[in-house]
Amino acid sequence: MSLGFVKLPSLDWLPRRLSVGHKVAGLATLSMIAVLAISTGINLFEARSLADLELQSALRTAEASLAAKIEDQARRALTAASLVAGMPSVQKALAAQDRAALNGEFVPQFRALREQFGVQQMQFHLPPATSFLRVHRPERFGDDLTEIRPGIVEVNTNRRPVSGLEIGREGLGLRGIVPVLSDGRHVGSVEVGLSFDDAFFQAFKRQSGIDAGLFLADGSALVYFAASTPSFKELDLPAIVDGLKGAKIIDRVVIDGIQRAAIASPVRDFAKRTIGVSVKAIDRSSFDAMLNHALQVSGALAGGVLVLALLAIWIMSRTVGRPLGEMASIMKRMSIGDLSTNYEPTGRNDEIGDLEKVLKRFRKTIKANREMTADQKVMMSRQTEMLARLSETAERVSESIEAIRSAAGEISQGSSDLATRTERQASALQQTVATMTEVSKNVSANAENSEKARELAAGALTRAESGNTAVASVIQAMSGIESSSSRIAAIIAVMEEISFQTKPLALNAAVEAARAGESGKGFAVVAQEVRALADRSRQASQQIRDLIAQSAKEVGQGVRLAGGAGEALTSIIEIVRRVAEIAPEIAAGSREQSRSIAEINRALNELDTATQQNAALVEESSAAAASLADQAGQLVKVASGFRNEGRQGASSSAAGS
Repeated sequence: MSLGFVKLPSLDWLPRRLSVGHKVAGLATLSMIAVLAISTGINLFEARSLADLELQSALRTAEASLAAKIEDQARRALTAASLVAGMPSVQKALAAQDRAALNGEFVPQFRALREQFGVQQMQFHLPPATSFLRVHRPERFGDDLTEIRPGIVEVNTNRRPVSGLEIGREGLGLRGIVPVLSDGRHVGSVEVGLSFDDAFFQAFKRQSGIDAGLFLADGSALVYFAASTPSFKELDLPAIVDGLKGAKIIDRVVIDGIQRAAIASPVRDFAKRTIGVSVKAIDRSSFDAMLNHALQVSGALAGGVLVLALLAIWIMSRTVGRPLGEMASIMKRMSIGDLSTNYEPTGRNDEIGDLEKVLKRFRKTIKANREMTADQKVMMSRQTEMLARLSETAERVSESIEAIRSAAGEISQGSSDLATRTERQASALQQTVATMTEVSKNVSANAENSEKARELAAGALTRAESGNTAVASVIQAMSGIESSSSRIAAIIAVMEEISFQTKPLALNAAVEAARAGESGKGFAVVAQEVRALADRSRQASQQIRDLIAQSAKEVGQGVRLAGGAGEALTSIIEIVRRVAEIAPEIAAGSREQSRSIAEINRALNELDTATQQNAALVEESSAAAASLADQAGQLVKVASGFRNEGRQGASSSAAGS
């Protein structure tokens, strides 16, 4: 569904049995409820956010008020300590370390200071942190406070005043510590501590209307210290322990049986070290009342919208649903031929009025069609009968043509199959003819190669026989060399024997020459040369023997190899002789096979020609059968159209009657 250029969503998901008026009213109601729910949610969210902001602002104000109260008390303690430090008598007594003078001046007045100004303690120190006089406890003095009172050490070291919270021997207190100077010389310090207990928090509540309490840190846990009401002792400590890390808002907490909101924040001493958590609680009844008022307003608005939605449904059902229902009832009666009920338009100018006018014109048209004359009815009846007979004739003709078309289709299919098989057969024959032609060529080539192989085998046989003769001659020559090597070895043995005998003869000649003295020196030299010559002759004979032995070994190996070559040539000659005998037979068989294949090739060529002619005839027959099937199909379509027109005319006549 679309309106102009805007595409509207489909309404198919709505129940189909509801009337149009109920559907429109329901959609309007759902839209109003959706808008109301969204606006109510936004209002509640804004109201809650506003209440939370107001609550947080009030809690931050309470936190600031307590911090200001503590700071104010610290300034008062510092002012009192400054006044005491500025007294000349105090400066003189502390410079002279005259405890009695200080005792007489302040101890009698301390009760009045406590009652009128809330002074809890007053103490004088000597540098760096020795207790010189505790005015609130004069009997205790002289103890070193260095480890437990860093504030005193800082004042006496830096000679600057210090104020704020600090934990001492008697617990936590608001202290002001001021250095004491005498003639420009630092002689000690004075401390004034104001009360910081339940009374402090009760006074804070009277001034601000805010309940407050303090919990001191004990490691990672908290210990109750003081509060404006004892109900603070019942607080859930794990819920406020995160206040050591920073301000934490607790949305709801019960104190003295009243719902309150609280904020837990860290408490720091004069040196900015966290020593505990302070809890400030305010009454949240006004904030809850704000939220309840927002809920009531939203509920009242929702009720008003619901009443408007019900009223819209009732109006839509009266103005849209009822007229549409009446027109639907009349149209149902008209669909079954009942025109007894007349519907008069109400004169409305909207879409309902247009539908009423269309319904009235439609009823008049149907009524006019019913008032057809009897002659028209008889004519329509005769026309219907004629068309029925003509339709029956066309059906019989169509059945005959259908049978012809079926037979023609079968013939066409058979012819097509036959043409396909014939074409495949012709193709196979062509391939067979080509293959046989190639085989014939190969067989002819084989015959020629067989003849060449016979000639080559004969030549190889002749060469192999010549090679065998040459190998026999080589073997004979190698045997002669081996025999000559044996004779040379015998001669060398004789030479070695001569050399061996010559050496002792030369030795004897040398001995005789030595005996002859001077006359035998020449003969001794000759004997020495002969012996040297015998040694060289023996060495040469040994080398010749070694060479002859190696040559004889190699000649023997050559003889064995030549013998093996002769045997191999003999085997080759035998094989070549057999090949030469078989080659003529192979050549004769190849020639005979070539003649047979040539005859087969001629027969296949004739068969291929006949097959090609058959394939052409089958294709012509298949084309004729297909043309016959197409013409029969056209006749069936013509007859079917004529039959359908006859039936439609008969049906129209029957409906008109």
